[in-house]
Order: sequence, then structure tokens, then C-alpha cells
Amino acid sequence: MYNQTYDGKKIVWKSKIRQILAVVVCFVFVLIGIWGSQSKNWPGLLITIIFFGFGGVVLLIQLLNPKNIFITPGSELSKKIMSNKSEFFSYTDDGFYLTEVPDAIIYRWEDVDAIFGYKRDLITTDEICIDMFFKSGKSLILDESMPGWPKFTEMVSTVFTGITEDSIWNLAHPPFLTNHTLLFDAKGRTFEEAAAHFYKN
Repeated sequence: MYNQTYDGKKIVWKSKIRQILAVVVCFVFVLIGIWGSQSKNWPGLLITIIFFGFGGVVLLIQLLNPKNIFITPGSELSKKIMSNKSEFFSYTDDGFYLTEVPDAIIYRWEDVDAIFGYKRDLITTDEICIDMFFKSGKSLILDESMPGWPKFTEMVSTVFTGITEDSIWNLAHPPFLTNHTLLFDAKGRTFEEAAAHFYKN
């Protein structure tokens, strides 16, 4: 994973407005839980208070941390930052390879068997990830901290019908959930069928 910084601050690839809304939503649920704590369903409400209370605090700490800078993916600033980064991905006419991997092999788009997207919880932040499975049996785990990620998601959305850049970035919501999603399957399998096949272990 790559720790990206800008102007001496750690980059959080999220909209600051969405982060604020997520904090507000969390604490609204906490207030609802507290308000209804006298009811017979208090154990469930207690879980709600703890879950959303913890999540709200974590998001608030991230939001107020002066060492963080929120940058919306796809914004002009994000494009400026990524243009100054050494690309982790390099492209050919029919695929791509990873520039920082010794003896890198070319992964051809036509060899892709399935693509899953999900969100990895890093406690103080979340990270969008993509698992790519190939017909050869190879697989790749890629994440948004890799330099060149916006261009990569653009390429993926261009090559594979049904995948858009928004569908990848939207994996970040709702918060606190993995949001494991089947973005593409060459054989038209359902999420359950594809997940059972590719995540056997």
C-alpha cells in the first residue's frame, strides 16, 4: 500500500462533504438509539448506539485531524496530484502490466474472468480494492492507493460493459460495510456463484 501525501498532509481520497454527512448520520442513529433505549428492544438499540457511536467517532477523528487532507476522486486537484505520480500501471493495446513488479507480465483484458470490488477497513479510513481473476488462474489485488488508480478505473470502465467509474467509487458507501460486489463476470454468474468459485479458500 502506498501512503500518498500532498502539501505535507496525508491524502484521504473522499469528498469532505460526504464525510461530514456520514458523521452526522452516525450520530443521528446514536441519538435515536438513546431516545428509544427505554423500550423493550433496548439490547438492539444498545448495539446501534455502540456501532454507530464508534463509527462516528472514528470518522470525526479522521475529519478533524489536521494532518489529513480530503480530496474528491476525479476533481481537478486529484488529477493534478496523480499526474505528478509515477504510474503503477502501464498499458498496452490489449491489456496492462504493473510497472513496479520485476519481470512484469502483461494482463490482457480478454483474459479477465471476473472482477470484484470491495472496501477494506483501515480503522481510520477505508480503501477501495479490486480483485481481478484471470482465465489462466492468476489473480491480482489492486487498491486505490496505487499511483495511477483513477486512470486504471477509467480503463476498466471503458473495456468492461456495465462497469463505470462511479460504480467503483460508490463502493465506499454505505460506510462500515465491506460492500463486496461482483463488477464483471465473463460467464454471467451471480455474485454467490462467482464468489464460491473464486474465493474457495
